[in-house]
Amino acid sequence: RYPKGADWRRSAAGAGAGAEREFWFNATMRLRGAATTPLGLGYRLLFQNPLMTLVIQFLIHYEAFRLWLKKVPIFDHPEGTTTGLSVVISTLMTPLYKLEAWLDGRKAAKQA
Repeated sequence: RYPKGADWRRSAAGAGAGAEREFWFNATMRLRGAATTPLGLGYRLLFQNPLMTLVIQFLIHYEAFRLWLKKVPIFDHPEGTTTGLSVVISTLMTPLYKLEAWLDGRKAAKQA
């Protein structure tokens, strides 16, 4: 269990001669190699650590919402780089864009 010849001992503070406490230190790390593929990584993120995945997604969208409230301009993806996920997010955000346009129209009408 412990390396042969390993002897880590320290005298107890304030103890008489010959009084020793034994401190054993064992740092072991057992790792298992595994190939990382996008599908495997997605599986691990979604099913092995679901809470962390949800927290990170929430924080990303919270920050995006704060930027939207500050009216930070939004830029579309360059031509040919649109992904399936960006299409889904765009579809989900469309009501917010419409709400923003409607609120801007009401604000402009009040100022006129």
